[in-house]
Amino acid sequence: MKPRAWTERMLDLRLLGIFCAVYEERSFSRAARLYITRPTVSGHIKALEERLGARLFDRLGREIRPTAVGDVLYEQARGLPALRRAIAERVGQFLGRLEGESRLGVSAIPGEYLLPAILRRFQQAHPRVRATVIIADTERIIEEVERGRVELGIVGARREHRNLGFQAFATDRVILVAPRDRRWAHVRTLSLAELRDMPLLIRERGSGTRAVLERALSERGYRLSDFTIVAELGARAPSSTP
Repeated sequence: MKPRAWTERMLDLRLLGIFCAVYEERSFSRAARLYITRPTVSGHIKALEERLGARLFDRLGREIRPTAVGDVLYEQARGLPALRRAIAERVGQFLGRLEGESRLGVSAIPGEYLLPAILRRFQQAHPRVRATVIIADTERIIEEVERGRVELGIVGARREHRNLGFQAFATDRVILVAPRDRRWAHVRTLSLAELRDMPLLIRERGSGTRAVLERALSERGYRLSDFTIVAELGARAPSSTP
């Protein structure tokens, strides 16, 4: 049977990749961090719905849910983004050159301090490869690697994971930073007992830095709840935002 005209027009691999990201994340905002800005993601989904002549998601206030048509489309399309990358890589290998798209996931600290130099050297060596980078916390990057949405993750802490392997390639230190006008800003070391009553600003849940801190405290018989935490900062957006 000959495909209908709208079926041929809607087979845009980039649109389908964005659709799969929204479907899996149940959020335009979180999908946008993998691709582009939220308004552009929303516009692409609307364009895909118009081409199909069917609604793919129900917008329920701050939530989105896939429709029955969305479920069917996802089942057929979820492997296409990886297939597109595999085709480009295989053709490049046949032609004797490394080219295509490489998707990397990087947590906040490595992304800011290590990644720029790594990417510069890589692109000098492989100018035909276009790197797409996702910046999120360690927990999120590990999820993206496991899902196959990124090919490689660079994170700030090793995690126990049955499906993934971790290889250390750099070391760092976690240090305490204090205002100059505080008495403890001029001492070289502080005991954990001395820190318990000091107001602390720490990273958010899911970050590698926080995981390292929690592990170090646990080894010494402490928990974060034993300290005076006044605020948490980080890159992860609230999960309730569609």
